[in-house]
Amino acid sequence: MKNSMIDEAYEIIRSSGKIYSFTELYQLVTQNLGMSEEEKMSHIGQFYTELTMDGRFLNLGDNNWDLRENHTYARSHIDVNDVYSEVNSDEDSDEEDKQEEKAYDAEVEGKSMDEDDKGDDADGVDDEKFATEDVKSLLDK
Repeated sequence: MKNSMIDEAYEIIRSSGKIYSFTELYQLVTQNLGMSEEEKMSHIGQFYTELTMDGRFLNLGDNNWDLRENHTYARSHIDVNDVYSEVNSDEDSDEEDKQEEKAYDAEVEGKSMDEDDKGDDADGVDDEKFATEDVKSLLDK
């Protein structure tokens, strides 16, 4: 029975003990499975998705792949709290997001914002007025 592409990739890496770039690994997998050029082109996305989703494999960066079992827990584990703490650390963008949300809500509800808040951001420029003037100047040309 023929191996699936992902099982073939597992066997290639396990038996060689090497780290492979995605291109090298895919070339070996398709060669071992005797795939035609047309089959290679039509299955490359599926193979990449399976490689990414299969917990047996580890992306080492720069699209280089190895088996997770060949690496320590510290090397192969990503702490999700570290990833998301970086996203929420910029307090300035939070204030900007709140202003944008407030302006959007007011527009959707058909209400006008206070004159002090309308379109102003940290630079003190009324962005809506500025944008309207830009459009008018373009139309006048």
